[in-house]
Amino acid sequence: MHIVLESMILIATGIIVLKFAGSKSLSQMTRAEIIVIVSIGRIIVEPVLSKKLGTTILTACTFSIVLLIIHYLEVKSRKVERFLDGNTIVIIKDGKILKDNLNRAKMTEQQLFMHLREQGIHDIQTLQQATAEPNGRIGYQLTAQAQPVTREVLEKVLRQYIFKE
Repeated sequence: MHIVLESMILIATGIIVLKFAGSKSLSQMTRAEIIVIVSIGRIIVEPVLSKKLGTTILTACTFSIVLLIIHYLEVKSRKVERFLDGNTIVIIKDGKILKDNLNRAKMTEQQLFMHLREQGIHDIQTLQQATAEPNGRIGYQLTAQAQPVTREVLEKVLRQYIFKE
């Protein structure tokens, strides 16, 4: 039972430490962030590695069970989900960068522009809103003038044009 308690304490420590480090997917982390996250993982696992095989297996099972419990709690409780995953942060509103929110999202303007360019957005004036999502990605809503024409809109315009002749 001592091992189960130690495992739970290590997981809680890891979650709290990584929460303060910020939430990004691995592909969106800088080299320094990856090194720090891997190092934290190594530090957390060190007590497990120094013990016997049976203890390590029990600890690995405990980690897995705790992870399943965490997933279950995230699905059942919005508060738990918000605590563990974070909130969406509005970083662009009506074509203007909200610098305080950009800092809260732990992102530089250069990183923001890189993410936007990857999504084919080259002018922030075309954005009604952009958000830093809890998974580290950027969500966006284009202004009405910048939105692409949909098939529905095109067919509507064509019908109006055809009936006018």
